[in-house]
Amino acid sequence: MSSSDRAPQSPKQQLPEDEETAAALQSLRRSRAAASPSAKRRKLAPEPPASTSEPAEAREPTAAKASVSASFPPEFLATRAFVSPRDFFVAPDAHGSADSVVCTLCEAAIGSRTFTLKRHLYRHHPSVFRAAAPAPEPAGAASSSDTSPQTNGERPTVALAGPPTAHSAAEAALVAWLRADDVPVAALTSAHFRTFLQALSPAFALPEVVVHPRPPQEPARTMRGLCLRGDGSAPVLRADLPVPVPAPGEALIRVLRAGICGTDLMMVGNYKPGFAGVLGHEFVGLVEQLGAGAGAAEQRDWLGTRVVGEINIPCDSHACRTCSAAARHPDDARARVARRNHCPSRAAVGIVRKAGVFAEYATLPLANLHVVPECVVDAHAVFAEPLAAACRVVEQQVIRRGDRVAVLGDGKLGLLVAEVLHAQQLGVTETTLIGKHPAKLALMKSVVTRTCTLAQLADGALDGSFDVCVECTGAPGGAAQALRLLKRGGVLVAKSTCAAPCSAVNARLAQAAQARVVGSRCGPIEAALALLRDRKVDVQKFVHAVYPLARAEAALALAGQRGVLKVQLVVT
Repeated sequence: MSSSDRAPQSPKQQLPEDEETAAALQSLRRSRAAASPSAKRRKLAPEPPASTSEPAEAREPTAAKASVSASFPPEFLATRAFVSPRDFFVAPDAHGSADSVVCTLCEAAIGSRTFTLKRHLYRHHPSVFRAAAPAPEPAGAASSSDTSPQTNGERPTVALAGPPTAHSAAEAALVAWLRADDVPVAALTSAHFRTFLQALSPAFALPEVVVHPRPPQEPARTMRGLCLRGDGSAPVLRADLPVPVPAPGEALIRVLRAGICGTDLMMVGNYKPGFAGVLGHEFVGLVEQLGAGAGAAEQRDWLGTRVVGEINIPCDSHACRTCSAAARHPDDARARVARRNHCPSRAAVGIVRKAGVFAEYATLPLANLHVVPECVVDAHAVFAEPLAAACRVVEQQVIRRGDRVAVLGDGKLGLLVAEVLHAQQLGVTETTLIGKHPAKLALMKSVVTRTCTLAQLADGALDGSFDVCVECTGAPGGAAQALRLLKRGGVLVAKSTCAAPCSAVNARLAQAAQARVVGSRCGPIEAALALLRDRKVDVQKFVHAVYPLARAEAALALAGQRGVLKVQLVVT
């Protein structure tokens, strides 16, 4: 191993490296390419595309990628967990080399070339690639009546009932792959898979497939989680938290990845005094268990499903005017939004009376869950909740065709608002992004009409210039600054979550401007997932770093630094 890719000091899980099998798999790919070049482009899993924010000089040449890819199993190349391996590496401190980066998972310093980073993850942290979740076994897939794979959601093992006939090294490698215990059942029973085998070699016969269910495992009783103690002290990572039990109508979710947002940092600063429990509300996870009373249809629809969730949990009490109005008028969009955002007795995940998601497991009502499209990787799915908050601006219909719009604040939320306004093509005349950080503003030059720093506002040249100003500063003075930018009769959309008890606004200025102030909080997650699915927004450039849950304190410290964008946690 080269010095640029040295292993961490602590022992790490290693994948077996079989050179003969790798060579045979490479031969198999070449044979398939010769049979159908177009099929190769469609079926072979390509290397995940580089981040749009990644420098061109850091990317590997095409020929090098082709030779390297042969040594990686397809599930590593087509992971649903992330896009860029650079997510797991941060710049070293002042004493580090400019040509090296530090792995957030093991703190090893390695070379900064893209392939070096991926190789390090492949060798020392294979779990972060997270192969695709197994599909349910089709009816009739097993060869006998006692081979049902449905055993408490555990993945079944697969074996070949008879010795296959291999006519080449490539076919021998294929047989070795088939004999492994992690082959998806759906692959072996797929007509496309059998057609491919026949095209590869008509003489090759796939033997009978027998599915052996794995024995049920004892469910986990305790879990790790990052907790607040409710007294304003720093959060602590605990390993003895009880795994929550889903109530009727709820789901137990195994958290895959979570995101740290500005509200989490304010919670650490005692934004909600007295909240004691697990922190965090941005997540993507897998449904592992349903609460008591769940029917067979619900079990089939939800178990193993990858989901994100809304953070507000309405009380749904008949005594609650907000929730009862939504129940009486299910087709009334205003009533549904009021229930979603404004139930006076609502709980909020990781904020008010509901444990958060910076833990291995969490529970949420099924009504709060949304299924993540297959094409959206975990690293992007985590953005669903903050992206939905940005979509709320569009849902409120305060922006009209021909308006001049300002987005005030270049934090994570402000940048997402700018992305959404660009993606929705609202027909505005101009979108101006205003912030403190030139590097952040530079990321958005292809998305907004123009960017402007706060220093450039000092001369008042833009005062009274905008029909709508979306205030995302998170600072007490943001509202007063936004009012100055508005035309007479303009709309101030207040998006900020601010820990300050009050902010100073010039009432005379507001009255003279005849401004309308609109509060704006959580938004439609369905719209956010649609934008991610259709790739109408680029959230990859906002991923600053990814840490394991074991280093959550370091992740919070980085997230709180000035100029840092999204920091995520790999949980399970």
